[in-house]
Amino acid sequence: STRPFARQTDNCLTVRVNAIEPLGSKADVWLSTDQHPRIVARLDWPVELTPGRVTQVYVDVERVHYFDWDDANDERGGNRDAP
Repeated sequence: STRPFARQTDNCLTVRVNAIEPLGSKADVWLSTDQHPRIVARLDWPVELTPGRVTQVYVDVERVHYFDWDDANDERGGNRDAP
């Protein structure tokens, strides 16, 4: 989200917006940081972001899923749900 979640105002990342893929009422937004070159966020459409821009986004840690891109085809499937 581009706005903080209730009780989670510190869960903020500074990211570069790489691409936006509209999906009807949602959009997949491709983001990156220096340490994480591939982050995908599913946000409500329309989004208030512009490709190429560096901005801050807030993460709802109760709904996050982790995927290890390098291990996506291994026996574990690459899905790393939040603890």
